[in-house]
Amino acid sequence: MKNLCLLLGLFLVAAGIAVPALGHHSVTMFDLKNTITLTGTVKKFRWSNPHVILWVDVDPPEGGESQRWAFELTSPGNLSRSGWSKRSFSPGDRVSIDNSPLKNGKTGGLLKRAVILKTGEVLLFKWRKEQVTKP
Repeated sequence: MKNLCLLLGLFLVAAGIAVPALGHHSVTMFDLKNTITLTGTVKKFRWSNPHVILWVDVDPPEGGESQRWAFELTSPGNLSRSGWSKRSFSPGDRVSIDNSPLKNGKTGGLLKRAVILKTGEVLLFKWRKEQVTKP
């Protein structure tokens, strides 16, 4: 009986540890076979878990008003190991963004590559390997 209680206790602890992993979504909402490039102005850069988010007011293709897009990245920990920081983007930065857009057509995507136009700095992101690089 003592062993059964111990085994049950270990199972409950293991199950409790695994629960946070269930909250992480896949990348199936993004069209990974399609890459589009958009240019715009950084509105906000949120450096927090579980994913860093970059909001950009994207230039309209032919006049009109800009559209706010949200670009998802990996976690701050993964980005910082490759040299990114919470200061990688600032509001007002002009950027060019390569991304895999949302399949549902809404204004968002998975950021693959960003160029800060003023400095020419290139920031890369490879989702599948949870790895980013900064040349």
